[in-house]
Formats: sequence, structure tokens, C-alpha cells
Amino acid sequence: MKVAQDRGSGQWSRMVGAARPGDLEKEAREINGKKTMSEREVWYIQRAQALLELGRYQEALETAQAGLPDVADEFFLQRITAQAR
Repeated sequence: MKVAQDRGSGQWSRMVGAARPGDLEKEAREINGKKTMSEREVWYIQRAQALLELGRYQEALETAQAGLPDVADEFFLQRITAQAR
């Protein structure tokens, strides 16, 4: 995906290229006894943020809005939605 290539992150490229949001875990993960965001939350937030940084505002807005129903803590996606407008 072009966004992943522009971002230059190998891990992000693999995650985006290998999955759709529906294929990723919706439940929060636990690492070293601490809860972290689910894979799906990370996917929506990082994709929307990458699109925003690339100036692809409409795509960033669409991604952030699509993720709002799936994300427990909507702060980041709400922020990206506001920035993309």
C-alpha cells in the first residue's frame, strides 16, 4: 500500500498489507500486565494518521470515521477527524 511505503515503516507495511480491519483483533491486548490498544484500534489510528500526514485528508477522514464504532477510546480518531476537515 502506498501509505505504508510513504511512512517507511516495515512493521506498519506488513500489518496494512496483510489485513483488513475486520481481520484484526477487536479486544484489547495485555503486555507485561498492562492493557494496550487492540490491533484494530492501532490499524485505524495509524492508517488515519499516516493519511493525514500525507495530506490525503478525505481518506484520513473516511478511515477515522469508519473506525469510530470499533474503537473503545475514540479520542485519537475524533482528533484526526477534526484535523482532516
